[in-house]
Order: sequence, then structure tokens, then C-alpha cells
Amino acid sequence: MKYFGRTPLEKVVCIGYALMMVLILGVCLFGNNIDYSGKTQILFAEPLLLCCGILIIGGLAVGLNWLFRHIPKNEKAEERILLFLSILLLIFQAYCVWNYYFSTGWDVAIIMEASEAIAHGKNLEDFQYYFSTYPNNLLIVWLYGILIRFFNLVRVDYRIGILFFQCVLSWGTGLFLFDTARQITNSRFAAWLSWILYLILVGVSPWVSIPYSDSTGLIFPVAIFWCYVKMEKEESNKNKQQIIEKYKDKNINDLLYINDYQNYISKIEETINNNRIRIKGLEIEYNTIVPQLDEMVVLEEKREADKEKLAELREKESIINIAIENLMDAYEEMKTTITPKFTKNLSESIQKISSNKYNKVTINDENGMIIENNRGEYVEAIKLSTGTIDQLYLALRLSMIDELSKENLPIILDESFAYSDNNRLKNMLQYLTSDLNNHQTIIFTCTDREQKMLEAMNIPYNVVEL
Repeated sequence: MKYFGRTPLEKVVCIGYALMMVLILGVCLFGNNIDYSGKTQILFAEPLLLCCGILIIGGLAVGLNWLFRHIPKNEKAEERILLFLSILLLIFQAYCVWNYYFSTGWDVAIIMEASEAIAHGKNLEDFQYYFSTYPNNLLIVWLYGILIRFFNLVRVDYRIGILFFQCVLSWGTGLFLFDTARQITNSRFAAWLSWILYLILVGVSPWVSIPYSDSTGLIFPVAIFWCYVKMEKEESNKNKQQIIEKYKDKNINDLLYINDYQNYISKIEETINNNRIRIKGLEIEYNTIVPQLDEMVVLEEKREADKEKLAELREKESIINIAIENLMDAYEEMKTTITPKFTKNLSESIQKISSNKYNKVTINDENGMIIENNRGEYVEAIKLSTGTIDQLYLALRLSMIDELSKENLPIILDESFAYSDNNRLKNMLQYLTSDLNNHQTIIFTCTDREQKMLEAMNIPYNVVEL
């Protein structure tokens, strides 16, 4: 639940927002029977648009990921590129607005008339009915009234001036969005992907040519969210600085967890220090206690040996840390590339072997292997019966066979059906002889159950008795 906020209020807001987005997606996908004015029926329009959107966003994500893997990180250069592209977007929007601006009806016409009245010092009595119904538009009327006064003062057509003002707001919204995504995720990939999606969905949209709250007001929630993220970042940095100031004079070993390996190194260092003290004592007594000279030599040699051993252990520690880091990277890559395909093959195998009694298998770090039955219930593997577990682990091994080698490896089973009843035995033999018929299957058994079942199923086989 850490992704749904830290406080109860944050969790409620995040979960509510997620449910709202799911509801909107559901209406968009399955609300095709809802009628409205001017509706055009297009077969499968919603799923097609959703698939196209997923493909476009996926393609952008893959392209950006490949690009950032091959281009070194340079924040200053990227900020200059972003500013340059944003200015090009602003010029493009201004050029488009200049050429295709047109006056519209409905709310926009009323708002522009009311704004002109405000700009010329008139009241809004003629618009009382509209603003009693839609008081939320009073703020934008006041803003447009100020802009009309300004553009009249500088002798610029206020209609074009307001639209240019919206272009500037759109330009600033993109910059705020880029920096917000970068601060939240600490990833240039996420920041650039957010800005490009904003460019496609908003930046090149002709809606910027309509003087209305949809275009003018977009910057405000984004800017507010940017300020919130900025404050959170500054607060976090302040807390980190306070912790650094508090513990900067303390030994790092008092603050960090020390594992057994580090404890071993500490004991060696303690031994070295004790030997140094002993050597100093022997040096003081050198002139009076000659027999102890031999002991001093031995301790000196032991100290040098301990130094070499300490250096060797530190080198091994460094190698182990690098190996751990590489293993973690490989594990993360495996979870995103190999594991989905593996679990898909495993789910298909267990579904066929169990006659659709179990449909899906998932694997996670907390609960291990979890199986979904045909009633939609999720059960941990360790809670299943012995026969079902045998089915599951047979499916587990068989689902990996094509990943181990491109060749058709033989399948060798030694008493693999000992805990399986006749139905499970029949399903597993059917799966081996149909789905894996390109592999040679060798079954070791001390009973004739498998032989009788193969004969009952009219499946040819060879018997070798030992």
C-alpha cells in the first residue's frame, strides 16, 4: 500500500482517484450504447482506439528507453533541448492560431461578450441567468476582461491576444509537467515521455484556439501540483541535511548494519591494534628484556600477515558487492522479461493437466507460487493436496523445457505419478503425448498403472522391463 500514500487521507484520495479512472475507462470501453446528440456509430471504436493508444505509448516508451540507454546523461543539455522544443511548440501554436482562429457560439460566445462588458466598465446584468447557472466561469470572465483592457491599450486585436496568451500558458504547462514528472520519478525517461504525451494530446490540439477554461485553466492544477512536489522535495532535502548534521561526527559503524563479514574484518583490525600496542611495549623493554625480542619479531610478522589477509578480505568484499549488484540487476531484468513468459507457459500447462480446474499461476516475492482455480479463488501452492502439488511441479518442469534448449530434449519421469489418481494420470499422459509429442518421453515406474492407462487411451508405447 505504499504506492497509495502515507497518511489515511492520502490513501483515501489515491484509491478514490484510481477507482474514478477505472470507471472512466469502463464507460469509454463499454458505454457504446449511451446515446447523445450527433453520435456516430463505429463498430469496436473504443477497443480499437485503446489498442492504438497503447501501441503508440508503448512505442514511445521503447524508443525513449533505447535512446537513453545509448546517450550519456547531461541534464543541462537536456534542459536546453527542452526549452528549444518548447519555444518551437509555442511558435507553432501561435502560427496555427493566427491562421485558423474563428468565433464560436455556446458558452464561449457568452463569456467573450461578458468579458468585453467587464473591460468597458459595464455590469453583468444581461448575463445574470447564465452566471447564476455557471458561476464557475466568473473568474475567467474577470481574467479575460483584464486581458482585453491590456490588448486594447497596446492596440492589438484582443481575440488574437487572448489566444496567444493561451499558447503561452500551454507552453508553461508543458515545462511544469516535465519538471514535475522528473522530480517525482527521478527519471529523465519518465519526464520526457510525459512531455511528449502532453505535446501529442494537448500541445498540437486545436482546442488552444478556443478562449475557454479548458485551455486557460489547465496550467493551474499542474502548477499547483508542481509547487507541492517542489515543497515535498525541499522538505525531504532539509530532513536529509538535518540527519547529516546530526550524525556527521559519529562513526559510520554506529549507524549502519554490520554483517558477519564486516564483523570478521573488525576483529582482525582489533587484533592488529592489539599487536601494535604489544610491539610498542616490547620496544620500551628492548634494552632490558632481550628474550622478548624473538616474540616481537613473531608479532611483527603476524601483523604483516594480518594486513595482507585484511587487504584480501576487503578485495573479496568488493567483488561480492559487485556480484550482488549484478545479480539484483539480472533478477530485475528476469522479472520483466523471462518471468511473464514462464508464468504464461506454466499457466497453460497446469490448465491442460488439471482439466481446467486451475487456470492461472502467478509467482511473487512474498507468497511464492499462487494458483487461481476455476472459481476465481487464489490458493497458495503449499496448501494444495499432494497429488495437485505433483501436477503443479510437473507442469513447472515441463514449462521450462523449451527455454532450456532449442533442441527437442527427452523427458525422463521417475515415479512422477505415484500420488496421482486415475483422472490426474490420464490428463498428464494426454498432455505429454499431445502437447509435447515432439519430445521422447521415458517413464520409470514400479507399477503397471501407466501401461494400462496408455492402452485404454489407445496411445502407442514401448515397454522395457528391468
